[in-house]
Amino acid sequence: MEKSDNSQKKPVSPQRIMDTASAFYDSSVLLTASDLGIFARLSEVGAASTDAIADICGLNRRATRLLMDACATLGLLSKEGDSYSNTPETAAFLVPASPSDLSQAIRYNRDVYAVWGKLGEFMRTGKPVERPELHLGMVFPGHNDILIFFGVLHQESEDSIVSLLKKAYDATAPGGIIYVLDMMTDATRTQPKFSALFAVNMALTAEHGWVFSDQNLKSWLAEAGFVDFSCQPLPPPMPHWLASACKP
Repeated sequence: MEKSDNSQKKPVSPQRIMDTASAFYDSSVLLTASDLGIFARLSEVGAASTDAIADICGLNRRATRLLMDACATLGLLSKEGDSYSNTPETAAFLVPASPSDLSQAIRYNRDVYAVWGKLGEFMRTGKPVERPELHLGMVFPGHNDILIFFGVLHQESEDSIVSLLKKAYDATAPGGIIYVLDMMTDATRTQPKFSALFAVNMALTAEHGWVFSDQNLKSWLAEAGFVDFSCQPLPPPMPHWLASACKP
């Protein structure tokens, strides 16, 4: 029997696995530097040494040097000699005074950082690993021209979502509009990447947490009585989708 020739096979690299296994290093550096105000202080003083930033922020000098070097490695800071400064990207998106600041938005990732370490526990029990917070009230006031669901439906079960949308329909005036701003996927439930991963995050933090598709939402709104459905993702870097429909 003739042996197969494996010489043309592409070499397999472990790099993707190693990069994924250590990806949390990057996010931990980003979130910590943001929370400690390092980017904000640099925006005020311009280029500065690590000792100067440590003294301004009340931090340990050695620890500050290590963290700021890590930020430079990740492209979050520029380093020239012993002087550090914000990159244009950091100045635009990680300084609280900036109109396009994302400092508050990324803090949610810090808040759920620890629960991802309990993913194995969730896999064994199927239950949230922390107590979910309640965001929804019990009843809507009546005769609304506009109703908005802002980032709340992804913590509810399908039956609960349908029930809420039916209540919203009853509370909407004829010709009124309902808006749903939430995390969503396409019909495959695998794209976009962040939404698919966020589904796991929600399951870790809420009993019925998940991420539904835009087609799921279209079906539920139609079941509730709404018409003229439209839905599209927001511009990057925001991961949400905005859907709307109206009451005939």
